Amino acid sequence: MIPTPIANVPAKYGFSPAQWDSLPWKERRLLILAYECDVRQVKEEPKGSNRGKDVEKYLNSVGLDGGYAWCAAFVSWGTLMAGNSERPKSPAMAASWLKFKPKSLLTVQRGDLGGWINKDGTGHVFPITKVVRKFGIPVEVHTLEGNSNDEGSREGFEVCRRIRSVKGLRFAA
Repeated sequence: MIPTPIANVPAKYGFSPAQWDSLPWKERRLLILAYECDVRQVKEEPKGSNRGKDVEKYLNSVGLDGGYAWCAAFVSWGTLMAGNSERPKSPAMAASWLKFKPKSLLTVQRGDLGGWINKDGTGHVFPITKVVRKFGIPVEVHTLEGNSNDEGSREGFEVCRRIRSVKGLRFAA
């Protein structure tokens, strides 16, 4: 059964309900979050507030109200909507996602998570839509990011697509 908040997503991408259900959950998550970015064009309201109907929907999925950094909540909400309830102990924290099921740079693939953890414990996490390799080694990733912007901030104001070098990033399944 397709959850109500994402009822339009399968048809938008040409899937019947049965076809949608047969997709791997990571692929469903990518399509759900792409819809939030490309079709719904989610942004904070007001800009810079970590608030707004959609942002608070993501934050509510991790037990928070508006006003908090929300990249990890975006990942968590997409994971839940894709039908996977397995999450780290603290799903509102980017670091929790990146430490939950870590993987090496050489094995990173579409649907995995990428991001970073700062020395103070803050960080940023995002799903990967594409891995660009040179001579078999990943050199950049294409992403869907909540609480970012065109400049790549971890304290942005929208859901956006980014292309990032893999240097300094961590990866998780």
